[in-house]
Amino acid sequence: MGDVYEGRLVRPDGRTVAWSEAGVENGRPVFRIPGTPGSRFSLRHDQGPWVKRGLRVITVERPGFGASTRLPGRGFAEHADDLAAILDHLGIARLPVYGGSGGAPHILAFAGRHPDRVAACTIGGGAAPLTDEGVGEQVDFNAICDGLARQGNADALRAALDEARTAILADPLAGYRAIMDTAPAADQAIMADPA
Repeated sequence: MGDVYEGRLVRPDGRTVAWSEAGVENGRPVFRIPGTPGSRFSLRHDQGPWVKRGLRVITVERPGFGASTRLPGRGFAEHADDLAAILDHLGIARLPVYGGSGGAPHILAFAGRHPDRVAACTIGGGAAPLTDEGVGEQVDFNAICDGLARQGNADALRAALDEARTAILADPLAGYRAIMDTAPAADQAIMADPA
């Protein structure tokens, strides 16, 4: 992996928002919003494609992830404003934004709230509301959490997410692998490949 630079910004409410920068230090900036439970260190092992394209990839953590301060009760607007503040801090007027999964709604909120800052927007692995059939195709952990959310059982959902969070903090790889142990065999093969 190439050099990775870290950045942190303290917001007016006292929260810290953290990010990393990888690829080409003075390259074309690109925002990357990782999925859940991604952090500023959810980076490509091989940064060659970023370097080859001259990209400066800025991977931003959402509130409550990594070194970014948790913000109970937040919506999507707060993080959209955090992203704009990071751009101001870095002296960047406009850039492409990409990411997926749990980062998708944050990307859309940023594009909707600060359209003048977004040159292009791409979401990989975003999700629309699931059908009953689609719910059954998720890994077990996601299906359980989806069911709890649909039932409106916030306490049980919070408990399940807190348990997963604790496991991931204790051992990130083991925690992630435990969640993904019911993924399809093709997905398991990709996750087992260190590259």
